[in-house]
Amino acid sequence: VYEGTFALVDFLRLEESGDHERAGKDVIRRILEAPQILKVVHDIDNTAMQVLQRGVILQAELHSVSPHWTTISPALDLSVVGAFIRRTRPGALKLSGLTFDFLRLEMCMAEALSNWERRPLRQTQRHYALTLAWCPLAIVRILCSFKLIAPEEVRLMVMRFGSPSVPQGWDRDLRGRVCFSSDMSNVLVQDDPLGGFGGIQGAYAENLWDNESEEAQQFRQNLTRPDPKVDLRSALLQAVPSLLLTNQADATIAASATEDLFHHPTASRTLASLYAAYKDFMTRKAQGEEEA
Repeated sequence: VYEGTFALVDFLRLEESGDHERAGKDVIRRILEAPQILKVVHDIDNTAMQVLQRGVILQAELHSVSPHWTTISPALDLSVVGAFIRRTRPGALKLSGLTFDFLRLEMCMAEALSNWERRPLRQTQRHYALTLAWCPLAIVRILCSFKLIAPEEVRLMVMRFGSPSVPQGWDRDLRGRVCFSSDMSNVLVQDDPLGGFGGIQGAYAENLWDNESEEAQQFRQNLTRPDPKVDLRSALLQAVPSLLLTNQADATIAASATEDLFHHPTASRTLASLYAAYKDFMTRKAQGEEEA
């Protein structure tokens, strides 16, 4: 995403483009590693990271002796942010559940298991892929700008993924050794069936954030906040120290990259455009049904 524009990168088409492969992949690599650009992901794991790293390597260099493995830095994982706010473990909350809880809309998962090697991609496939990219960023913006999480807490969560010095089981450590609750009896675990369902009560398809109705105020009041008994820095340092930006220069640049997440007008515009688009879709759908 750049200034409100989201783009899909088709690696298969890029690799078939001849001379354009090098230029295209170089741009992607520089974005992923740019210290001033924050990358927002959801529940990234070692397998997904390796697939991305191999995708960015030129086909002619993939089996070379020492290919340059791309890192993603600075990166913020919604699964970590959401787990901290919901007092659980990273990986326990599915994107569909977080979307329902905080955006009050369901994610359409119809294309999740479709054939992604077939070209051209269907419009619904492109829409699904863009949704997977848009929702984590939108949710993080809302959680930050509406002060469910503090700037200093977000800065502690910024990570670097894909570094060759990181242990192979870093994703298992992140999901299994990190816990953001002092009460273990109420902690969701990975693959818990409740993790994929919205657990927060509130009106469907309504902007309950920029709204002063009694229902909206009750919704915001009922939202879980981080456990004050949890030491965020210690929890991450003890479990995944190799993922954290311990270099002061890197951490300072990354901190600047997170500032935009707390810009309330941007979050409000995001919410307004989302619900306006949904209402427009429902209106056109109803008109189409009447005409049929």
